[in-house]
Amino acid sequence: MKIKSTQKIDLGMNIKDQIEKSGLRKVDLIRQMQLSGIEINKQRLYKLERGQANITADELLVMSKILECNIEEFFKETLSFISSNFYIDSKCF
Repeated sequence: MKIKSTQKIDLGMNIKDQIEKSGLRKVDLIRQMQLSGIEINKQRLYKLERGQANITADELLVMSKILECNIEEFFKETLSFISSNFYIDSKCF
């Protein structure tokens, strides 16, 4: 099963953010994913981060385990979409 970004959710940006938050070097992430049975290389990770390739469910699951993050972190809506499409009245809060 392949998963792709939408207007609301930029998987590539969320992947890149989680890698940066983890402090893990990309080469180490790739190596650990390969050891987990995922066929990935630098070029594929580059394309995933930029939204030029769709990630598989297996890749996403393994990546979340290696990065020690909840898989939901990859599905956060982008701030630019939220701020440009919704008006929040501060009086409601």
